[in-house]
Amino acid sequence: MTIKELETMVSRLNKIRGFEKEAYCFDEKNKYKANPNVFYVDKSYGGYCLHQVGRDGKGSHARTLRSTKKELYEYVRYIIEGYCMAQRDGAV
Repeated sequence: MTIKELETMVSRLNKIRGFEKEAYCFDEKNKYKANPNVFYVDKSYGGYCLHQVGRDGKGSHARTLRSTKKELYEYVRYIIEGYCMAQRDGAV
């Protein structure tokens, strides 16, 4: 399992949800800013965790426990499958 594969899966989650591709960008004044709601991989403390930027573009929230790349890949895959099932059932 590579970090690229994991980040590709997280990009897929962002696309399905209609969020921006990147967690951060430059605004019209060329200032660095966060894109609201975007999921991204946090790599720290020897592990990996799925984080989501806050709705207002400030701060972030951990959405999974810190784990290995493979475990996080599977967590994200389950989230995607659950969301797709909910879409099919008309829940979202």
